[in-house]
Amino acid sequence: MRAPIRPRDIAPVPWANGLGTTRVLVAEQAGTPLWRISLAEVTTDCAFSHFPGLDRISIKVSGPAAVLTVAGMGVLSLPEDGSLAAYPGEAAARCAGPGPVRLLNVMTWRGRATASAALVTLDGASGLDTGTDAAFAWCLDGSLACGGAGIGPGEAAHGEAGLVLSGAGRLCLVRLSAPGGGAAQASRIGSKPP
Repeated sequence: MRAPIRPRDIAPVPWANGLGTTRVLVAEQAGTPLWRISLAEVTTDCAFSHFPGLDRISIKVSGPAAVLTVAGMGVLSLPEDGSLAAYPGEAAARCAGPGPVRLLNVMTWRGRATASAALVTLDGASGLDTGTDAAFAWCLDGSLACGGAGIGPGEAAHGEAGLVLSGAGRLCLVRLSAPGGGAAQASRIGSKPP
């Protein structure tokens, strides 16, 4: 378990298309690539990089409302923090909005891993056990704890064999799994998909 993960402690790297930057928060590093989660800083209307063979989930975590236009899917609205859109990595995608926005980008290599994402609210009275698959939690607001570590807004936690979270606040929860039941080994080093 890693907590807290603080984006400010991770150096930004350029997007594959050079039109923006991202901070790789966690990425599978052992053997064949399975998945990665990064935080993109979108400061202007721009096209996203193409990633054939990957599936993507983009989750708005801060900034004004944004709109993704994805080839074959039309317009996908991200009106509030925690809004998400899932789409294939090879589809031409463009982000537009009135100002800087931060997006969590979950990328899984199709056929090797899957991901699901949801907005979860903890009320302080009961916790959340994510189970045994790999999990990632991003704190949108409030005060959360994971394994004794505090997680504040704009921070995250990651567990290769699940997470146990407590506290009060809203979080984006991403569950990751690989065929055969194995969770990926992960690290917080910067790497770009091929």
